[in-house]
Amino acid sequence: MTVDCKEYLHRSAELGQFSNIFMARVRETSQLWTGEDNFVLQTPRLKITTLPDTPRMKSKGKLTVVFVNPLHQELTLGCFTIEGPGVIHPTRMNLRYFCLLEYLFLSQRILRKTEARL
Repeated sequence: MTVDCKEYLHRSAELGQFSNIFMARVRETSQLWTGEDNFVLQTPRLKITTLPDTPRMKSKGKLTVVFVNPLHQELTLGCFTIEGPGVIHPTRMNLRYFCLLEYLFLSQRILRKTEARL
């Protein structure tokens, strides 16, 4: 049985964790058989760095994010959102088409203006 990602992606839990329960019924004997399969979607590993290592209040810095396309297909129509309370307003960047195992580097200047509120 093949299931297209359009059928299940909107049902994914946080972090792409899935728990699937399958059931089969034998019509002639009325027996029920069940099985379970749990898996986590493969996602890109993000490497996030800041310069300086510890940004200070009211000083400029730079945030860099790097990841590699882990899939065996090209990625298209993606976007990346960066936000940080007191540092940067939500910033959305549309991603260009990129190939299997290609690195993507995103860089954003930051200025810490206020203390973060949790």
